[in-house]
Amino acid sequence: MPPSNQVVDQINIMYTLGTYRYDRLVYYDEPFSDRRARTVLMRFQQNLNGIERTIDLRNQKRVFRYPVLKPSLVINSISI
Repeated sequence: MPPSNQVVDQINIMYTLGTYRYDRLVYYDEPFSDRRARTVLMRFQQNLNGIERTIDLRNQKRVFRYPVLKPSLVINSISI
């Protein structure tokens, strides 16, 4: 049997990699400390909101809506 601390580390790694995260693309728990990074992030979020509005407008004209790549439905990272 491996040492208990190694087992705990492996379980934590697998839990972290295998857990689905319900977050949103470019929205983070901790704000960036660098003002320049926050400015770039806010601009990118505004661009994504504009893209989402465009998708919503186009979906209103479609028979079958296509919500798959709406920015609000894309998560920050993948889960394994």
